[in-house]
Amino acid sequence: PRNAFWRITGEIFGFDAGAPYQARTAALRARGVAVWDVLRLCRRQGSLDSAIEPDSMVANDFGTLFDAYPTIERVYFNGAAAEKNFGRLVRGPRPHRCLRLPSTSPAQTMRYEDKLAAWRVVAAS
Repeated sequence: PRNAFWRITGEIFGFDAGAPYQARTAALRARGVAVWDVLRLCRRQGSLDSAIEPDSMVANDFGTLFDAYPTIERVYFNGAAAEKNFGRLVRGPRPHRCLRLPSTSPAQTMRYEDKLAAWRVVAAS
């Protein structure tokens, strides 16, 4: 509940961050935004990315995603761990533009206003 992802994307794209999940994801899709975790599965104790057991990481099938949606132009990572795991686990062609954004996790101690400012690039693209 303290993760700022929905609050930030709601503010950027103009939808209610407290709306039901289906409404929030529909609002993002309507603006051409897809959300997908880099990892399909993993083992970890707690919620911190640093607690993920490296040998348990299995990436989502980005090759199939990019083949099915060849118009994907950009990939934005929600923090350093997502970018690192993508680079380490995902093989094959990728969109030309990949950019790491500050994590929306409360573990990332950056001020909310600074995170929001950095994330605005998603709507500006």
